[in-house]
Amino acid sequence: MTSYETLRDLQAAYKSGAITDPLMLDNDSASVYVQTGSDMENYEGVFEMHPDDVMEQALDLLGIPHEHV
Repeated sequence: MTSYETLRDLQAAYKSGAITDPLMLDNDSASVYVQTGSDMENYEGVFEMHPDDVMEQALDLLGIPHEHV
């Protein structure tokens, strides 16, 4: 289950300090996991999106026109 549905939501969470863990990127997923306890193995996913969608939303946030080719 994700807490942040859009990149704008995620941006606001980082800005407010609600999350500090890094966005992890690979070829088919962009995700953020936050530690939920003192045990290093307790993490909860709070954001997940395909990298293509992250790129589109980032360009929208920056006001940069874009299209798929």
